[in-house]
Amino acid sequence: MATLASARNETQHGWAAALGQPRVALAAMIILAIATRAVSWVNPIPNIDEQFYLYVGERIWRGDWPYLDVWDRKPPGLFLFYALLARLGGGSMLAVNLVATMFVISTAWVIRRIGLLAATPASATMAAITYIVIVDLMGGQNGQSPVFYNLFMAFAAEQGARALIEGGDRRLMFGRAKSAMLWCGLALSFKPVAAAEGIYLGLSFLFCLRRANTGYSAMVGMALAMIGIAIIPTLLFAAPFLARGPEAYDALYFATVLSVFHKNSWGLGSQLYGLVFLAMNCFVVIGYAGAGLAVPRESRAGRESRLYVVGWIFAALIGWLMVPNFYDHYALPLLMPVSLATAQFYERASGPLFFSAFVAFSLIQRPTWTLADHLATRNQFERLSAEVNQARHGGCVAVLGGPLRLYQTTIDCRLSRYVFSDHLTYFVEQGAIGADNGVELAKILARFPAVIVMQEDSDHRHKQTLRATRMIYDQLARHYRRAYVSGTGLQSVINTVVVYQRRDLASAG
Repeated sequence: MATLASARNETQHGWAAALGQPRVALAAMIILAIATRAVSWVNPIPNIDEQFYLYVGERIWRGDWPYLDVWDRKPPGLFLFYALLARLGGGSMLAVNLVATMFVISTAWVIRRIGLLAATPASATMAAITYIVIVDLMGGQNGQSPVFYNLFMAFAAEQGARALIEGGDRRLMFGRAKSAMLWCGLALSFKPVAAAEGIYLGLSFLFCLRRANTGYSAMVGMALAMIGIAIIPTLLFAAPFLARGPEAYDALYFATVLSVFHKNSWGLGSQLYGLVFLAMNCFVVIGYAGAGLAVPRESRAGRESRLYVVGWIFAALIGWLMVPNFYDHYALPLLMPVSLATAQFYERASGPLFFSAFVAFSLIQRPTWTLADHLATRNQFERLSAEVNQARHGGCVAVLGGPLRLYQTTIDCRLSRYVFSDHLTYFVEQGAIGADNGVELAKILARFPAVIVMQEDSDHRHKQTLRATRMIYDQLARHYRRAYVSGTGLQSVINTVVVYQRRDLASAG
């Protein structure tokens, strides 16, 4: 394999060959990761999901329990990880972004190591950098959960690739399988859809064992062992809930397992839109990956690596399609094997040229050149936070639309455990939260918070149920007045956020 790599490397000269050197490769990854991500570091509210995760992470340090005191369906591993980020950065979104950037670089480095099994160092590095660049175009510029757990899946996939390509005795194979399943288990504790990739990796290990003439009884035992290892992280995170009692465990089980099956769908159109969105944003990489997979493989390692990557792509695609509604960052796990598949394309004499064109094309896309937008959003949010604080006169705030970070910059009265207002108002969440959505929304309104914050852009409004919209605006019409309108922001998270002040407080100002 080393001879093959050396022969191929002769076709790559200058900077392309230099990328094959580990230090140069790492430096290039760091530079490009910072160049594509740093523009958003000034933004305290980059995405509603990260705001919510960080909020829950902070509440954990104050004694709150996910699912009991703050409801969501994400697994506990994600919230505990964000609790560490909250403590590390003092609740700062900048700390989240810095750690996320380190995770992206680390994931790319593992992709490079997998690529080295069947490609030259330069081509493997280009594939890794492709991942760094493309992540931003699919909603991964900040701290979405796949940005973090992709690293765990990359570690697991590396073990699977080495087992398939390098082989080894049964003991080595078992060790790699156990290591891979532990990494898969950590990914599962962040997002359940990682199960699709985990199942694929488990099957690939069983294939390797069977090829090594392992008996069926040993394979069954290994399969059970892999399943057991994969659920260890989940069991560890669930242990405190089990210790607290049946109510806590039931809340955990419903939120993380059952609630997703109660969630409504926007329909097939949502997934079709997702596929179109993926094709439009990643058509260059998809084309490179397809061309790379079509390259004839002379070596056994090359042929097996192609089959492995194809299987990984299909597993990640299944994981993406398991979610009935489309969000761009749900496709982030798919970008790992797709980026890896480009390595063989970059082996061509013209590969470095196509790589340079792709990087240049990506660097001029909107996510990389939005510093002015992020600065404007930061200024808008600071003004919004000040207006909310002034309008509430010491009273409570209900964020029924708009930045959840207002709970951290103004006051958090904990009017409900359903802090994420989409759980109460969105069509897809009706009947999926373990309580009557309308009743829970009515409880918040009945407490007459001093300020109600709404996001009134069309994208937000059309996702709400008519029942929720009527309940909220009937209350606003009777008891509240508009105190401040943020205007149309440069980012959707702050677009047309309206601050409603309870009318009896107007004279106090």
